[in-house]
Amino acid sequence: MSSKIFFLALWIYLLIIVSVSRSTSINSILKSKALQDFNRNLNPAILRSVDAGAQMAMDLCRDVFKWERWNCPPSAFSKQMNQQPTREKAYVDAILAAGIIYSITKDCSEGVIEECGCNSNLKREIEENAIITSYLFPSKLQMERDWAWGGCSDDSSFGENLVLKLLDKNEKSGDPQSFVSRHNNRIGREIIREKMMKSCQCHGVSGSCSFQTCWMKMPTFPQIAKQLKERYDRAMFISYEKIGVGVALGNSARQTLFETDIKILSKGNLLYLEKSPNYCFEDIASGWPGTIGRTCSKTTNKAASISERRSCRHLCRSCGFKARKQQKQVTRMCNCKFTFCCEVKCDVCVEMVNEHYCH
Repeated sequence: MSSKIFFLALWIYLLIIVSVSRSTSINSILKSKALQDFNRNLNPAILRSVDAGAQMAMDLCRDVFKWERWNCPPSAFSKQMNQQPTREKAYVDAILAAGIIYSITKDCSEGVIEECGCNSNLKREIEENAIITSYLFPSKLQMERDWAWGGCSDDSSFGENLVLKLLDKNEKSGDPQSFVSRHNNRIGREIIREKMMKSCQCHGVSGSCSFQTCWMKMPTFPQIAKQLKERYDRAMFISYEKIGVGVALGNSARQTLFETDIKILSKGNLLYLEKSPNYCFEDIASGWPGTIGRTCSKTTNKAASISERRSCRHLCRSCGFKARKQQKQVTRMCNCKFTFCCEVKCDVCVEMVNEHYCH
């Protein structure tokens, strides 16, 4: 099984690197390597799932940071760029791992990928625990008898094993930056499993819901991205010196103990080695354009996020720029109607909207 996953990882490396039909950002997620040995007979559905997961990670990262100075540009996912080990890089590492696992797990549950499927062990494990529970807490078991495990529980193990080979292989060197990247990859791998939740379907006469079948399923990926953003907000700074001492121990019991200590100390949060710049101004070396020209929002809608409501101040004025208003022509579909049978017909509306940007 392990050798199969290894060759699968090699095949995915090559496909992502050489495919000209996919986005440049996805192609450059992994470092270019001369990969000679790979399995050409793998299910193409896995390759499509990896691509979809990476794209989903980039899209959600951009949505989460839309109103922040660092707005998660596509270049942040490029392994060919010299990415500094900031808390932003930590988020990218984690959400990329989570995105690929999420996509693969979803396709496993839906039967798209033949090599994996539902979590067949969950029901057996819980039934075994229920036997113990019946002896220790009989009243508790009685309360839970109105539902049973069924359906298809999401199983993230196949995706986790794949991502472990796929992403951590890129970070195999023993330097502090690679150590931190592996830690953040692990956070992304584990959050899918940690945030699984029970979903139930009712059964009974006339919708009485006298009995339920339940299964474990993943939350939506926007929820995962939001959870990782919370871990980004409380990410832990750790010095090169502290990491350097630990990774210098080599493949020994002491290093394993060090990694365990770091895992406990971080409390499941992301790690970073360097403080972030303010991102206000252009940095030619890293290709960062700064916030000048960025769109900001002056909405007073209370439903808008705090980041959006403060965006003109945060992106423009606090960086020494002004928030200038301009009118912009926007084309959208409008007046949509459903016609029998079975089309949706819409008009094309053109309207002028007010927009603010940093100047």
